[in-house]
Amino acid sequence: MIKRQKSTFFSIGIKDIIPFMAVFWALGISRIIILIVPFRVISSWIGTLNKETPIVNSKNKTDSLIRIRKMILRVSFKTPWESNCLTQALCAHWILRLKSIEHTTYIGVKLSKSNTLESHAWLRSGNTIITGHNGFEKYTVVSTHALFIN
Repeated sequence: MIKRQKSTFFSIGIKDIIPFMAVFWALGISRIIILIVPFRVISSWIGTLNKETPIVNSKNKTDSLIRIRKMILRVSFKTPWESNCLTQALCAHWILRLKSIEHTTYIGVKLSKSNTLESHAWLRSGNTIITGHNGFEKYTVVSTHALFIN
């Protein structure tokens, strides 16, 4: 286990070490927040309830968003804690907020094959899904949280 983590860390390119560590810590803090703070409080932090940001962005912004998406996905597989969809969405929210990029966080539910409700969170900025892009179409949106930058 330790050898795997060491080789993973050292396989990161020099230019990716700082973003990797920033996302690693953001995922950790996001996970802790999810475990100790009620969701009704978290939802008030992540944006205006039941609003959505526009679905447009420039080519330069799209490239930046894709880099953020790839880094969050890459790091989320390497954390020793569970970095589920909500953890990733909250992490992306903090990163995009720091970069003053508008985005919308979606919370959705669906009925599983065993007749239980499954929930999912994903985050979109412009026309780019940053986190939770696998299968989000199967979920019924129950709330949206838009962060507008003035």
